[in-house]
Amino acid sequence: MQIVGIYGSPRKGGNTDRMMDAFLEGALGFMDIPRLIEEVMGIHQVEPADSVERILSADGWAREKAREFVVERGCNRRAQAL
Repeated sequence: MQIVGIYGSPRKGGNTDRMMDAFLEGALGFMDIPRLIEEVMGIHQVEPADSVERILSADGWAREKAREFVVERGCNRRAQAL
């Protein structure tokens, strides 16, 4: 079976790209994607987006939490794709 992935991240190497890569490489199941997004958003502490540094910090935090989600739940051995 072949799977086609259409990337749509606002920036190259963004979270969407990383999740798509993880899915295509088998590190993340299709139904894991909405669960991952819901879990990460559910534990995020909302702060004002009043500086680039704060935005980049939140982005880095979300990436790390998403990677942890994949690793902790054993979605696949190739979780490093995130």
